[in-house]
Amino acid sequence: MIFYLSLALVFWLFVLVAEYRKDLYPLLAGIVILAFVALAGLRWETGYDWIAYEQAVTAAPTLLRLSFFHLPDALKPMEPLFVILLSTIKTFGGTIQTLYFIVALFNGITFYVFVRYCRANIIFSFAIYFCWVYLLVQMGIVRQSIALSFIMLALIRFDKSRYFSTLVLFLIGMCFQYSSVMLAPIFLTFGYKKIIEFKIPILLGLAAFFFSGFGLFDVLGIIAEHIHFSFIAKKIQDYQSIGPAPKSLGATAYFLVNIFTFFYFSKIVDVNSRLEKSLMLSLLLMIIVEAVFWQFPLLWNRTQYFVVVAQGILLYKAWETVGPLHKTIQIALVFTLSIAALIKPLLNESARPYLPYQSSMRFIYTTDSGDGRKRLEDYNIMIDKKVCPKSRCHPAIRYQ
Repeated sequence: MIFYLSLALVFWLFVLVAEYRKDLYPLLAGIVILAFVALAGLRWETGYDWIAYEQAVTAAPTLLRLSFFHLPDALKPMEPLFVILLSTIKTFGGTIQTLYFIVALFNGITFYVFVRYCRANIIFSFAIYFCWVYLLVQMGIVRQSIALSFIMLALIRFDKSRYFSTLVLFLIGMCFQYSSVMLAPIFLTFGYKKIIEFKIPILLGLAAFFFSGFGLFDVLGIIAEHIHFSFIAKKIQDYQSIGPAPKSLGATAYFLVNIFTFFYFSKIVDVNSRLEKSLMLSLLLMIIVEAVFWQFPLLWNRTQYFVVVAQGILLYKAWETVGPLHKTIQIALVFTLSIAALIKPLLNESARPYLPYQSSMRFIYTTDSGDGRKRLEDYNIMIDKKVCPKSRCHPAIRYQ
């Protein structure tokens, strides 16, 4: 845990240094993006689901032998563009480490391009992102991370009124991870002004539903029975088989924080900016999914992976409207919440596949491959035996 916590503290130190030494911002931003790529791109047997991806890379045919009608079992659960990516890597003799680095490089560059396009602070945005979702998104759910990067690129094109390329990029993202279709509503900015006009009754209604104890978890089973896309239907059935999650104190607090931040940001967002309206709609989408599917954290986690980026950008923009004292209080509060969000899962059994962090660079100095495989296998056994209740365990290992 000390390794990840130390990195987080360094990133937050960079935030403070960049505030007082503007001339150092480009250098520190470059270091941050380098860390983004290196940490995930050079990992060795660290994180969730890498065994499944290792098996997929091993089983993947070369491009000349690729046939979607005769896919190996390891590739059947995966989306078409990801299968093509694996086959491309296999064609050129790549390994699972090649996949890690390519994905991390693409995601890191996209993160930089998107945050910079939003005119936000790269260092601050990444400090938040690292604490809240980086370990899971960039070192676990590989396909989802690629899809989110394409969503970011699509939003840039959307902001420029390039609707055809927006649609193409969005569909590419979907073909890396189908669940990214959940983010489609954030492009419906034409209704934003009406939403803001009625934001109080909307949010009060969602809060009432959340605290009422009702949930729509069972509706997922009905959807699975009637959906005509077998791949999605099977996914929903697998997710539902885990069972509904209890309403935890942390989930309740996070729901309330998201409502508060929506109110706060709604006062400072430029209603003429299509991009900023999309960021706000992603936060509203998060609140909606939390409220109606609170029994199904996986669903709102899928939204959270992007919302954390949106919140970091919007918070930075909010600083333009507040005084130095208010800004300092915000930084201190966000820092405290972010460090807590990082530490809490690292203290849980679900962090076993991450501790200690292992890098492929270790082989420069030693031939010891480490115990990453055993830790992940032990963790899988723990889940299968329900030593850790599935509804409370970290979802990544089963939610690809």
